[in-house]
Amino acid sequence: MKKIIGILLIISGAIIGYEGYKRNDALQGQLESSVTKLASKLDGKTRLPEYTWFYVGGGVLLIAGIVAFSSSGKSSSSSKKPASK
Repeated sequence: MKKIIGILLIISGAIIGYEGYKRNDALQGQLESSVTKLASKLDGKTRLPEYTWFYVGGGVLLIAGIVAFSSSGKSSSSSKKPASK
């Protein structure tokens, strides 16, 4: 079950990251970057374009999926006590 969840998290993280890339590459993303830089210069507040959050969210989901996928393969045989003679 953990492998299925891990695979779903990896796929959804890749999709969200790709959506962020498409938004960054589009005219809307370039305009948003320019407006964000201008607004930051005017009032001094730190701002991030919206597509940056797509990258962050996609990366978090990818890492969570990799951890879930890799942790599901461990067996509990190492915790068993050896039979005493």
